[in-house]
Amino acid sequence: MSRGAKEEIIDVFCKELKTTSMDKITVTEIIEKSGISRNTFYYHFEDIYDLLRLVIDREQQKLTESSFQLQSWQDVLRHLIRYARTHKKEIYHIFNALPRERIEQYIFTTTKDILYQIVRLDAKGLDVSEEDIMSIAIFYQYAITGFFLRFLWGNMEMNADTQIDKLSLVFDDNIHHVLEKCAERNKHNKYIAE
Repeated sequence: MSRGAKEEIIDVFCKELKTTSMDKITVTEIIEKSGISRNTFYYHFEDIYDLLRLVIDREQQKLTESSFQLQSWQDVLRHLIRYARTHKKEIYHIFNALPRERIEQYIFTTTKDILYQIVRLDAKGLDVSEEDIMSIAIFYQYAITGFFLRFLWGNMEMNADTQIDKLSLVFDDNIHHVLEKCAERNKHNKYIAE
């Protein structure tokens, strides 16, 4: 089967998400609008949710790549919010049709590599382990995921900049402070081991 058919299926599906709830989009509708056979659809995808997974994975990859140049968790969060507002209809068509756990997983996965890189940059020059960096990044992933879910539950109407500024009062310099504490602990543990 050609790569063109797979891309056509994806294009039709993405167009449908702009106007139709995820739970109302059918394989029959996609094959009719893309002009492919049912066998071609099932050659490329197991079902409609397999197609959704591919589309979300692609969007997560693009979002992650475009976020790597950002230097702070605040910039990452603002970037996610701008993205969500740009794709509001599609996001709510998926958000309202999928279980909450799956939505949380998508958000959590999207922020994973970005926050890891931010913490890793802040750890430069400090004697901290990869495990320390990952633990701190995971903590912030949960915080960002919770913040973003609240944003979605509120129909994206919150004043995100104001809320991010308030969150900054809690988080600012906290990542570096925790990394310094880890470095102190590591230094102390090395001293005791000697």
